[in-house]
Amino acid sequence: MTTKQAATAYVISVDAKKSELIGPFKNAGARYCQTADAVNTYDFPSEAECRATPYGVYDRCANHALVSVGTHAATAQFAVAAIRRWWEQVGGTRYPHARHLLIEADAGGSERPSPAVMETRVATVGQ
Repeated sequence: MTTKQAATAYVISVDAKKSELIGPFKNAGARYCQTADAVNTYDFPSEAECRATPYGVYDRCANHALVSVGTHAATAQFAVAAIRRWWEQVGGTRYPHARHLLIEADAGGSERPSPAVMETRVATVGQ
């Protein structure tokens, strides 16, 4: 991509956040009702129904975000699926003539995606 193309490219920023246990666990939030909900005092992973990982795609040009939640680790495949979902639901309609998309992403964390897998799978998103 040339400098001129980069200056006119659409830009999204993507990131996964911490996985959370899903289940009847106590939390610091407030809920007002007649009877208390039955919850576990401790959040042992073995008692969880699953883990939920939020993955956000932020469209910097439109100041709009789309969050996907998966029940598996934040892998390269999950990242590409979130980007594809954004493109199909929002990006393709908003930017129908886009030929370039600049994706800002970090490669940190314990679930570090393989750059080769990301590059290969992202290349097929707009097709």
